[in-house]
Amino acid sequence: MKKFYLKCVVAVVMTCLCLGQLAAKEVVILSEDFNVIAADGVFGTSGSTANGKLDLGNSGWIAENGYAAAGVVKLGSSSKMGKLVTPLLGKAKAGAFTMTFKACTWDGDKTDIKILLNDLEIETVTGLPEVDSDAGKMKTFTVTGMLTGATDKIAFVASAASKKRFFIDDVVVTQIEADGTPTISAVSSLDFGAVESGGTKSLSLDIMASDLTDDISVHLSDEINFTTSGELTSAGGSLTVAYRPSVMGNHKATLTLTSSGAESVEVELIGTCKKLSASDIAELRSLYKEGDNTVYTFKGTAIVTLSSSSRNVKYIQDDSGAILIDDASGIIQGNYVSGDEIALIQGTLSEYFGMLQFVPVSDAVKGESGKKVIAEVKNPSEIAVRDQGKLIQVKGVEFVETGVFEISTNYSLSGYENLPVRIQYNDLACVGQNIPVGKQDITGVVLVYERNGESQTQLVPVEIKASETVSMETDMVAETEVYAANGYIYVKGAIGTEIEVYNQQGVLVQKTFCDSQKVSVALAKGLYIVKTKGVTHKVVLF
Repeated sequence: MKKFYLKCVVAVVMTCLCLGQLAAKEVVILSEDFNVIAADGVFGTSGSTANGKLDLGNSGWIAENGYAAAGVVKLGSSSKMGKLVTPLLGKAKAGAFTMTFKACTWDGDKTDIKILLNDLEIETVTGLPEVDSDAGKMKTFTVTGMLTGATDKIAFVASAASKKRFFIDDVVVTQIEADGTPTISAVSSLDFGAVESGGTKSLSLDIMASDLTDDISVHLSDEINFTTSGELTSAGGSLTVAYRPSVMGNHKATLTLTSSGAESVEVELIGTCKKLSASDIAELRSLYKEGDNTVYTFKGTAIVTLSSSSRNVKYIQDDSGAILIDDASGIIQGNYVSGDEIALIQGTLSEYFGMLQFVPVSDAVKGESGKKVIAEVKNPSEIAVRDQGKLIQVKGVEFVETGVFEISTNYSLSGYENLPVRIQYNDLACVGQNIPVGKQDITGVVLVYERNGESQTQLVPVEIKASETVSMETDMVAETEVYAANGYIYVKGAIGTEIEVYNQQGVLVQKTFCDSQKVSVALAKGLYIVKTKGVTHKVVLF
């Protein structure tokens, strides 16, 4: 493996000013360059995955799923989450710190990592360059926080297991030694992230103080979206800062800490109010924005229309729409098959070659089984990108190719080049079966594949069967009234009566039910056969 440089400089900075302009001293708490790590080896334990202690200049380092890379620590694999933990910061004292470091990720992997202090997240660092082995292009980052003392530990953690490989090098931790000047210290900012309208998120703010003669006072520039609780004395203390947004959008405020004789300290408060949950799939789809890593919650219940062991995909649908769940990490537990209910899914939204995907981050809730989604009958030429993920049925179509169905292959439908049948998954029922001859009714889910800026719709088959036909010779019985006028076929019958409309070739083009005493069906001009309760009616639309 090529050499990676990831300099992690953790510097604790206290600004101490007084009338005499006394200088404060910077103290190095920890310094580690990882140069003793050999190339292309593992540490702690042998094997493809190493979990354990690092044999470094500073004893006490801990790595989970760590690998050596010639003077650099590589954390994580394509499917395992990496973590690197410092030794105890034995020289540390209670007070502020600053962390600077160089970092990079594996080419194509996610570009953020989490920084933890004593197992509590203090910051998510974003924008790590995807440089792989190009050490010259690594980026330096800065993180600040508050240490509590000599038993503190700092950890570098991947934000997820999948595609989160990153590299760390040259860790340095410093603090500023107080000089007797009245001082107040706190982190420079609190980032609340995204909060849904009506929700509240609270963060703890630790304030350190020395040589103060008065208690610390607190002032908030925005008391509508932010509030504080807790008491501060001349020795400092802890505040609970709550973010409860009143309107959608981004919010910023300044929390100012003051005391006689000390320089005031400002803490920037940052939060965003946005939609984080969806009651149905249509609403969930509307939340997608390119590059957005927000975790959204689907609070509704949907039905699985197709599932595969390949990447643990599940196509789900409700009355509002459909979406593909891509679960390569196997986050959702249990075996789901067509007809199973699925609910309460949390995940991120992303697009893969034009196909919107919901990538879960936590397990879902499995509901009842045996549910049915009625496929929408469409002409192949009408199927578009907006139908992606939906269960669709096309009728009376014929395959151009012969032979057997093979995985990862497209098959053409005669006269409908816009809609190939795609054998996307190796566990589809048709794999290895003979391609049928003659007119077929194909039920499947719509997959979108975008290439060179053009999107192609593909039909992934769930069921392929010979087309249904009816005899044109059946006598007409007037049990249900059927007639045509103004481009519509009208059916009068008992509520719940099933209505099937066939073209003159005997191919089913529309299927519905009487939900009132009179139902209208819009169709193009032509001769049609309407079948109700086993009885057929010939009608002509002019």
